[in-house]
Formats: sequence, C-alpha cells, structure tokens
Amino acid sequence: MGRVLVILTLVTLFMWLALTNPLLQNAQAFIPSVTSTGKQLRWDLPIHLNLIGNPTNRSNLSEKSFFNAVVSSLRQWQKASGQVFSFDYWQGSDRKLYPTKVALDGVSTIFFASAAPEPIPQISPNVLGLTQVWYDNESGQIQEVDIILNDINFIFTDDPTDTSGYGSEQSTASRYRTHVFVQNVITHELGHVQGLSHSGGLQSSMLFMESPEQAYLGCDELAAALTIYSPRESQEKLGSVSGRISFQDGSPVYGAHVLAISQVRGTVLATALTDSKGKYAVRGLEPGNYYLMAEPFYAGPSALSTYFADINVKVCPGETPFNRKFLTQDDSHVLTQLSVSPNHSTTAPPLVVQCRPADETLASVPNSSILKRGIVPEIHLNPNQQQNFGIVEQLDFTEEQVFKISGVSGNLQIYVLAYSIYSPIRASLVLYDSEGLEVRLRKLDPSYTGDSGFINYDSSIEANDLPDGTYFLKISSTRLRPYQYPAGPIALDSTPYVVLLGTSTHASLSRPSLVSYFPENARCRLPDDSSPYQSPTSQPPSPSLKQSGSGIGFCSSSPSGGTSHALRSSNTYLRLANIFSWALPWLFIFGVALVRLVHKRSFALSRLRTTMGSAILKIWQECWQKLQFVYLGFLHFLYTLRHHITPHRQKLRKKAFS
Repeated sequence: MGRVLVILTLVTLFMWLALTNPLLQNAQAFIPSVTSTGKQLRWDLPIHLNLIGNPTNRSNLSEKSFFNAVVSSLRQWQKASGQVFSFDYWQGSDRKLYPTKVALDGVSTIFFASAAPEPIPQISPNVLGLTQVWYDNESGQIQEVDIILNDINFIFTDDPTDTSGYGSEQSTASRYRTHVFVQNVITHELGHVQGLSHSGGLQSSMLFMESPEQAYLGCDELAAALTIYSPRESQEKLGSVSGRISFQDGSPVYGAHVLAISQVRGTVLATALTDSKGKYAVRGLEPGNYYLMAEPFYAGPSALSTYFADINVKVCPGETPFNRKFLTQDDSHVLTQLSVSPNHSTTAPPLVVQCRPADETLASVPNSSILKRGIVPEIHLNPNQQQNFGIVEQLDFTEEQVFKISGVSGNLQIYVLAYSIYSPIRASLVLYDSEGLEVRLRKLDPSYTGDSGFINYDSSIEANDLPDGTYFLKISSTRLRPYQYPAGPIALDSTPYVVLLGTSTHASLSRPSLVSYFPENARCRLPDDSSPYQSPTSQPPSPSLKQSGSGIGFCSSSPSGGTSHALRSSNTYLRLANIFSWALPWLFIFGVALVRLVHKRSFALSRLRTTMGSAILKIWQECWQKLQFVYLGFLHFLYTLRHHITPHRQKLRKKAFS
C-alpha cells in the first residue's frame, strides 16, 4: 500500500512540474516582447498587415493628418524590415466597416479611445497609446493587433514639436503638456506590433516614455527589424557582440541594459538586455569597431514582459541601482575595442559592475584630478597606420579638459559622446597644433537636430591633411537641464563624463559600410517617403466572430497598472495545463479513495484468516487519516504556487512606470 501511495505522489508531482515549469531565460538582443516561456513575438514571413483605421477623435485632428501619420509610420517599419513587411491600409468613419473595438475578430485596427462603443478600462490618464497583440502562445506568432490612442486625456496634433514628455526646448520641468504629435505615438505602437518591447535608449522610438522625435525610427529599431525580419542575405551582412555582466562577487546582473557604441559613427547603434545568467547578445550590428557600456534598465520590469518580472536594478545598498560601467582595459580610462565582422559573433571580455560609493555617483569613471595635478593626459598614435582610440573621462561642470594627441598625421576624426549616454553636459571640441594655433576643421555640433525640436548635443570634428606632429584637444562642457533629455531625470547621471572616439589615418577616413540599412546620421533617421499612398479600392476585411481563438494569447493590463508582458491563454495545451493543475488534488483524492476501497475488500477477506485484523485495520485508518491530510495539504500548496498566466498589455506612458 505504501508503495502505491509513493507512486501516486511522484506521478502527481511530475505532472505538476511538467505543466507549470517555465523555460530558462535567454540573452536578448534589443528588447523583444515575449511569451511566458520566453518565445519572441513575431510575424511569420512574409508579413502582410491589413490595417483598418477610424479617424473619429476629440482632438480635432483631421482625417488627412491621421491618414498621413499612419502611412508614414507604416512605411518606416516597412523599409526597416528590408521590404519584408508590407501593408494595406483602409480608413473611414463608418464603425460597421471601420470598427473601434478591441476583439479577436480577424481584423487589425487603429482608432481613438473616444470612438470606442464603451469605455476601455485599461486607458488611464497617463497612457498615451495601447497596443493589443494577439499571438500563438506556443510559437509566439502574432495573429492580429488593435491600437488605441488616448484622445480622452491627450490632444493629438500634426505638429512635430508637440510632446507630453521631456527631450526638447519646448519641454519644461513643471508644466504638464497634453498636446502630442500623433505620429510619435503611432510609430511607437507599431513597434509593439512588430514584436518589440520598450527600450532604454535615449534616441530610441521604443523609449519607455513619450518624447520628441519618436515619430522616426532610431538606430536600435533598425537593428531590431533587420535582425527579426530581414532576408537572409541582409542578415549575413550583420554581426553581433555577446558576453556576460556580473557583480564583483561573480553573481550575474539580470536586466542590465547594454549599449554598443559604433566607432565609425560615434553613436549608439544597438542595445540588448542581460538574462538571468547575466548574458547578453547585441545583434544587428554593422561591421566595424565597437565599445560597450552597461547601465541599469531604469524603467524597471513594469515596462517589459512579465517574463522579465524578476529584474531588479536597485540591488545596491539603500535600494539604489548599480553604476553605469564601460568595458575598459584593466579598469583604466581606455575603452576595450571590439571588432565585429559580417555573419560572426564577437565574444566580449566579462564586464563587472559595482555599486556606488557614498561619495561618488559614477564609480566606473573615477575622477582623475588631471587638471589639479597639471598633467595633460596623452593619447599615443602610430603615424604609419590607421589608429582608433576610445577613452572615457570624467569632467568638471566648469573647467575645461585638454588631451595631448601625439603621432597625428594626415586625417583626424574625433567624436565626443555625452548627451546620448545620459551625461548631464554638452561637450564641445577645439583642436590646436603644437604652437597653440587653432586648427581649421569641419565641426558637427550638435550632431543631430530633429523637426520636433529634439537635439542630440553630442558633437564631432574632422580635420584633413594635417602635418605630422602633436596636437591638443580641448573639451569644454556646458550643463544641461534634466528636461532636455527624453527620459527626463529618470536615467540622467549626476556626474559629467564623456566618451572620446577618434581615428587617425593617412588614407581616407572610414565611412559606415551599411548606409542603406543605417542612414549616416546620429539617429539613423530614415529619409522621408512623401510619395502618395492609395488605399485599396475594395472594402476592408470584415470582422469575423467565428474565430475560435484556439492557440491565441493576448495582451491586457496588469492589476498593478504598470506594463506587464505576460500571457493569458486560450491555447489548447495551456488551457489543458490549467485544468489539470486545478484537478490534480481532486484526482489524487479519487485515487486514494479507490486504493482504500480495494484495500478494504482485500483486508475484509484477510480478517477471516487472522484474529488481529481489527487491530491492524484501526491502526491503518488512524495513520492514513494523518497521512491523507499531509498529502492533501502539500498538494494544495503546490496548486497555489503553480504558474498562473496573467494579463498583458503594451503601454506607451507619459511618465515613468511605477
């Protein structure tokens, strides 16, 4: 009898674990939306999206403006995918043909919240847009989408300078803004349609807060779209960098945001997120040299799929995040250069982050007190070949910094990054020769200015046909205000620092090799496609309520009100898993009752053969009653701990997620 009970218990435990055990996390390039088991959400190739729009709104936004914004955003994602993504777009105000509801009905829609037949409870006052994604839970295949724009709490316009967030000269530290450029939100929400989650990149369209210039894809989105959807021949032109990030005690950092800075472009080209083992893979990289920086994902797990719910950036004493850290040579100021080749993954050395000492704010860039010592730091170059250098240096808000560059000959190009990596300053460069005369050169300062008023305050200089000799680079800094950064004060460092990237060569200076994929500007902004678009002459697809929903997951809001990338399923397998998880305790009781019944009958026969039958039966019953409560209690405990499938909703928020 004991053997039977042990077998029943083991079978029960095995079934429970098999039905509820999630898969291990995988290193993530960019930041994708994923299912509860880590499957990345994506469309099957080739992608063709039939999108139906209804322009009815309270913002007095014209039908033409809405139409142009949707088409412009769709075209950007189409080009980013290498033309693998195609679309047809219909627009009209008849709700029978152009529905304004969220439903698994065979059609994908985009509409304003005020036009919905009934209030959408997930639309809260700080949610600008919401994307409902329906997908297969086993494969992550996206089936259809619904996009809702919150014109109840915000006023959507066709003015690119309108923003509810930070990041432009129009932004302020105190005034609440309700006017928002509609294309900012549409381009962002279409990123969720592509299977992307929120990003921490300052110039990313998928940034976790609404900000100016989000109407146009950034470098990170282009790298993501190429990685997920582009044809094989395009992907073979790209490379990647992988590695591991840990704390000083060797434990992994889960949720570190990794930035790959391009030497030839002087900008962050792509990002990634570390998994539970501290591993990362930055994919979709143009061949060339790169430098790495790691920082906390400041938006926290609420901005990501529930799969990443265990991310905790506040792991240091006082519940503070770990410091930004650059991959350097022997913890010096010299950055480690990583070479990326086409169709190849480069393994980076381990990167160790640390917590912030009480008297420092950026432990990875210690103050060298160079100016106080009167020593000018020197960069040595070999005049006989092309030389690249990368340095990270802490600055002062008021004093200037000077670098001595020896071995310069021919052409010299230098980038300085500060603003785009959340340093609180604007850095400018001036080059002098050995006699103290200013060198004539080409300067790009700032590095990017957008239609929205967004300014990337990084800068660069380029000098040609320089005589052999020694030169001096002066860096001056100006303090910037928190509201001038797209994420505001959330991710802004309090210590001023810069990254200097330079190239010296007798030959022509290198240029980016994949400008057809990543345009040659600091944001990788694609050229505008202003050609007219004509919707199909046929009527849009009709909603079909006969969709069974079998195998379909969907996104809805979490009870906390934050963004939760999790899964509620009507998938056959997972539905059965839920049923079995609920039924296991009752199946166990039924099994025990059946065993007892059989045992009683066999024991009744044995009573005819022994005078001790009654005593044995009584002892067995007392022991079994105790064991039964123990087993049932244990199974109930397992049941309450089983993996629940929770709602999921992609949200673009005005303010930080809580």
